Amino acid sequence: MFEAVCTRQVREWPAVIGSSGALTWQALVSHVTRAAGKLESLGIKRLGICLSSDWQHLALLLACFRENVTACLISPQLPPEGVRNAMQQVDIDSIATRRTDLDVQTLDPDAFFSGPKSTAATMTDTSAWATIIYTTGSEGTPKAAVHRLENHLSSARVVAKRLGLAPGDRWLLCLPLHHVSGLSVLFRCLAAGATIVLPSPDASLVQSLYLNEVTHVSAVAHQLLQIGESTQTIRAPQCLKTMVIGGGLVPLGLLKKMTDAGWPVCTTYGLTEMSSMVTLSQPGSHLETAGQLLPGYNLKIARDNEILVRGPALFAGYLEDGLLRQPFDTAGWLRTGDIGELDNNQRLLVKGRKDNVFVSGGENISPEEIERHLSALPKVIEAIVVAVPHWEFGARPVAFVRGAVDHSDIERQLRASLPGFKIPQFRPWPQNVRARGLKPNRRYFTKLAVDPEQDAHHEAHPRAL
Repeated sequence: MFEAVCTRQVREWPAVIGSSGALTWQALVSHVTRAAGKLESLGIKRLGICLSSDWQHLALLLACFRENVTACLISPQLPPEGVRNAMQQVDIDSIATRRTDLDVQTLDPDAFFSGPKSTAATMTDTSAWATIIYTTGSEGTPKAAVHRLENHLSSARVVAKRLGLAPGDRWLLCLPLHHVSGLSVLFRCLAAGATIVLPSPDASLVQSLYLNEVTHVSAVAHQLLQIGESTQTIRAPQCLKTMVIGGGLVPLGLLKKMTDAGWPVCTTYGLTEMSSMVTLSQPGSHLETAGQLLPGYNLKIARDNEILVRGPALFAGYLEDGLLRQPFDTAGWLRTGDIGELDNNQRLLVKGRKDNVFVSGGENISPEEIERHLSALPKVIEAIVVAVPHWEFGARPVAFVRGAVDHSDIERQLRASLPGFKIPQFRPWPQNVRARGLKPNRRYFTKLAVDPEQDAHHEAHPRAL
């Protein structure tokens, strides 16, 4: 599979560019076959990988796919107990990592690239389990989502074609490989012969885009917020063709400012279970929506407004107690747990999570609906709404708002567009939120809404936000 794709490329073209230099496709093939030889000698069929995003991580993943070894992708930011629990959840006993604080069997990543190359003529099975990815849900225990290689490749081909990704293009890998949003970059570049750019840990997102002449990038909402705050007047690099934004709500005012400055921003809706994107907007167009359905996919809105999806990129199922659970109905539809609607041009508007909806005085309230209204107001940079218990109404919304705002003025503006029972109480943005991941940690904000003193004593863990 890997070599067949690479024969279409100029073998001396860069496959990976990082702070230590560039790897050509030919050099990457050599590393992959060497890692494949190590996998053969170990006889491993399911390997844990707990690494940062570097060329060895990429090569080891490709070696796993070549040898039909299932790669279980574990966040390097998990504490030791979390790594051990993740391994037990999917029944693996060895993990490739550089960490020294784990009480499990570890494999040195360097050892995969120092031995003999694989000489076996392995036939890659695209229907075999390729990856196990833990879902990025903001609440509860992550689920172990199993993907076949054909799921990832199907998604990659559709997205690469839609974006016109081609040899010579460069995609900045600024999202982690243990999430599908980062892993999908590997597959897209592999499918199109484009180059993966690994950002320097000391460089900002904007610096990485300019320094490496990046043409494509996927980012999440808070990364766009950082660009909008730190680069008020800077224009997009001329070489940048597409900037795909997912992972949460972005204020429309910020999106407009970015597009006015030449940033080719696209909004998207995707999920781990669909191997990444499901819908995508055109750059700078209808950014209040998540765009239109990608070719070959199916999406519909159920009677209760839940979004249902299916298609060749749909995952195999969840691994639970050693068995594969397939959460599909008889027609193959997956209920996403997200609520939304389609406009007259079949563009998707995602309204929030079903499990975030709560009842207040007999009325259903979606926190994301209030967040959208807040984010549309001037001077609001970011907003998170959660439910807190109330003696009379059962629950009431509480909003944390970041920006140079006056809470009484915000309330006045909200009352022009929302009924009174959806007007939240307001709390100051917590001082100890230093960083965010792919999604907001609503559990932390809920605890903070109930007990504001937590912000003074406990820093929200950066990896969880």
